[in-house]
Amino acid sequence: MKEVSSVDWAYLAGFLDGDGSFYLSFSWTGKTKSGRKKRFIRPCISISQIDRNILIDLSEKFGGRVYGPTRNNEWQLIFYRRPELIWLCFNLIPFLKLKKEHAKLLKRFLENRQNNFGKYTEEDLMLAKRLRSLNTRKT
Repeated sequence: MKEVSSVDWAYLAGFLDGDGSFYLSFSWTGKTKSGRKKRFIRPCISISQIDRNILIDLSEKFGGRVYGPTRNNEWQLIFYRRPELIWLCFNLIPFLKLKKEHAKLLKRFLENRQNNFGKYTEEDLMLAKRLRSLNTRKT
């Protein structure tokens, strides 16, 4: 991975604390031999912004891909590659304030799945449920 200064990590952490999200995307793909749908969980980190140029600058330094605009006229920088996500979580955790727990859970999920490409374990599902609950808006 690229050399990144602590100032740059702090800058990215500020964006993620304010406009970012650490999440697990759930979907169903294909079918098992018994005909049941397979569950697929994709770990992601994303940042939404109206200013596309900021996201392009971040993607040049940290990776990820810029998508958009959405119907809300926002652009998204999304990280979804496993090595990139582990690198990001590991380096961001010391700098995050509001979403430190999110990053720790996502990192733990990624580490658990490192050598396990089969069924999701109870711990995987517990981590996914915990991360989802942290991302639920409180009114």
